[in-house]
Amino acid sequence: MKKLGVWLLVSMMVVSAVRPAEAAVWPEEAMAQADTVRTEEEASEILSVEVQARSGSPVQDYVTRLYQVVLDRTPRADEVSDWESRLVSGANTGAEVAAGFVFSDEYQRKNTSDEAYVDMLYRTLLGREPDAGGKADWLGWLSVGISRSGVFAGFANSAEFQRICDSYGVERGSFTSGEIVDRNYDVTAFVSRMYTVVLNRSWDRGGLYDWTGLLLNHEISGRDLARGFFFSAEFQRKNVSNEEFVRICYRTCLNREPDEEGWNTWMGQLQSGASRESVLDGFIGSREYTALCQEYGIERGSIPSAVSSLQQRVADIAESNSGTVAAVHGRCAAWVSGVYEAAGVGYPGGNAIDYWHYWKDSGSTDLSNIPVGAAVVGSGSTSSSGRTYGHVGIYLGGGRIAHNVGGNHVTISSLEEFEDYYCEGNLSQCPYSAYRGMQGILGWVWPNGQALN
Repeated sequence: MKKLGVWLLVSMMVVSAVRPAEAAVWPEEAMAQADTVRTEEEASEILSVEVQARSGSPVQDYVTRLYQVVLDRTPRADEVSDWESRLVSGANTGAEVAAGFVFSDEYQRKNTSDEAYVDMLYRTLLGREPDAGGKADWLGWLSVGISRSGVFAGFANSAEFQRICDSYGVERGSFTSGEIVDRNYDVTAFVSRMYTVVLNRSWDRGGLYDWTGLLLNHEISGRDLARGFFFSAEFQRKNVSNEEFVRICYRTCLNREPDEEGWNTWMGQLQSGASRESVLDGFIGSREYTALCQEYGIERGSIPSAVSSLQQRVADIAESNSGTVAAVHGRCAAWVSGVYEAAGVGYPGGNAIDYWHYWKDSGSTDLSNIPVGAAVVGSGSTSSSGRTYGHVGIYLGGGRIAHNVGGNHVTISSLEEFEDYYCEGNLSQCPYSAYRGMQGILGWVWPNGQALN
């Protein structure tokens, strides 16, 4: 039989689990609550699942019982002696030895069903037949992807198993699963739900472990997960209609069937040429999906702004330096206005600080989601003109800004470079007292206060 090996290492790992959303208590908590009302006579009955009467030392009987209940056979004397020595010496605890049996090659070859596995855990670690409610809870855990190791941990750490170990004079110890899917029930259930609702099938082990790990390690958000399923090759092969696509969006992101008004709105967008990507982002950005992610302890993720053809035209003109005003020193705002004029939205005019002063209500100081084509206003250089009028450029997307610092060519800078090198002055000479003394990027605005999208 397979020795403890990896299981002894796994049992030392630290893991956290979250109560399933649909259950009032964890199954093992229900066990503990039941213990508080059990009489001494009833407590003795939990050891009734014995194949034969005790015949050796209590520790030998503990080992023999594991062979009989888990492996359904009578052990050889040397097998009992080996496990007995581990327990008596303190090398292993009762939980670790039980894990050695349950996860042994010999037991794994039995290829038991989930139901038979849970029945075995009740008989082995609780000394009784399963109650209907508890068994249903554990099977529910397994159905959403919690591993058998995670379910074993719930039984091995229970008060009932403690009582069994005490009766044999064995230190119970504890057991913790090292499987990624057992770290947080809710996150695993969230991923499992995507398989069920989006792909209309049960999870596969590799995919469930990969997606769950990415979420737990904060490498992806709830938005990334949804898009990963909706635009997977498997989903695309389904070739669903627009109607079915919207229906699945409702079930996945809103956890309900469509309402008539919302249905008409989303279908109207698709029929008018909106992409499925933008429609899905509309669902992901909803309050309902945000609340659903929060319920499962998932970070929803930000929704990038859609880029209109006009926004893209402004960005293209700015990046190619093909506006109506040449890129000469001291005319940063005029160059920006020339880009907008070439794009067909008029010539806003004014200096950089004018852009901010007159149109700041159309923009924001939040630089985490600047729209493509917006004007980004900063405090300018340390020169007199910089400290008076500031500096302005056009946001290209991807954290890049196109702006004019002279030389008859456009300068492309990252947001950080724009702030560090081209907004290092402060507005000590600004004609607008409200901004006097400010330094860095003030924020972004739309030209003439009108959104380009």
